[in-house]
Amino acid sequence: MDFETMIKALGGKIGIELAPDAEGVCQLAVDDMQVVVQQLPELQMVCVFAEIGEPPPENPTALYEAALAANHLFQGTSGATISREADTGKLFLCRCDPLPLLDADSFSAVLEKFVNTLETWRKLVAEYRPVADAGVKSAAEQEMPAFDGSFMQV
Repeated sequence: MDFETMIKALGGKIGIELAPDAEGVCQLAVDDMQVVVQQLPELQMVCVFAEIGEPPPENPTALYEAALAANHLFQGTSGATISREADTGKLFLCRCDPLPLLDADSFSAVLEKFVNTLETWRKLVAEYRPVADAGVKSAAEQEMPAFDGSFMQV
């Protein structure tokens, strides 16, 4: 199935009209989140990404360590990865899958898992509060974000 056909079929499955633009990009509004689906034709991949949020400027070390630990073998990201945009400091969630292995049903399941993971991480970042005297404590001693049962706490 090609990318455009898959996106249109996904739209029919979820009850909205979807179509990629000329660059192979489709944006979805899910609740209060913007999710971008992009085709990488040279790699035959489909990438889904979205902004998680911006960590607080004061001592985000424990949050970064939690994100890095979650990335390890996808233990806390459901197959996606968390990254930090250098210019803005914002965290993003991204997942790429081979287009030849996807259809509207399988991609719908991928998208649902991605959105659930995104919601969890957005909440963790929004609620993250570093320990007041974190400059004195080592990163290992700082308060870590609380994970629900689907994430590993380090």
